[in-house]
Order: sequence, then C-alpha cells, then structure tokens
Amino acid sequence: MEALRQYVISVVAAAMLCGIVVRLFPNGSGKQVGKLICGLFLAYTVLSPISRVDFSKLPDFSLRCMDDAEDAAAMGENLARDSMADIIKEETLRSPSAKTVSRRRSRSPGRRPLTPGGRYRP
Repeated sequence: MEALRQYVISVVAAAMLCGIVVRLFPNGSGKQVGKLICGLFLAYTVLSPISRVDFSKLPDFSLRCMDDAEDAAAMGENLARDSMADIIKEETLRSPSAKTVSRRRSRSPGRRPLTPGGRYRP
C-alpha cells in the first residue's frame, strides 16, 4: 500500500511540475515544445513503475488467485447447501403434515388418531 501511495504522489508531483513549467514558457513554438517535453516526462513518470514489475512471477500469482477463487467458491457452495438444509428443516417443522406425523408418533395407546385439521377421526 505504501508503494501505491508513493506512486500516486510522484505522478501528482510530476503533473504539478509540468503545469508550472508550461506556464513559464512564452506563447508560440516554445510553449508547444515545453508541452511535448512535459507530456513525455509525465508518460515516463506513469509508465516507469511498470518496467520494474517482474512478469516471470505472473503465472504463479495467477495460479494462486485461481486456487483462492476455487476455495472461495467451494466455501460459498457449502454455506449455501447448509443454509438450504436449515431452511428446509425449519419449514418441515412448521408444516401441518409434520405436526401430524409428530403427533402420531407421540400419541399414547388408546387415543384416536388426529386428522390433518387437528380433529379426532371417528
């Protein structure tokens, strides 16, 4: 993060310096040459950090990113499956047919079974 901060500061400082230098040139061809030189200097300032990047490590980095993405996707799928199982369990316990089934299991001998509406069967 510190490197990014330094990069932004250097680009802003170069832009400010170029703005001041261009204002100092008189109108005419001298000003156009000054703008060209300042433009080249700004382009160098912006692009020079890219030349320092080690692109030989890029395949390893991309493989690590792919592995991390696959792990995150698997975790998301597991979380979704567990959440769905919890929702199904809750909905099953709330449904009237589940209550009837639980009542049938818990009834004592000699009691008449209940209908799904909660009434005794004749």
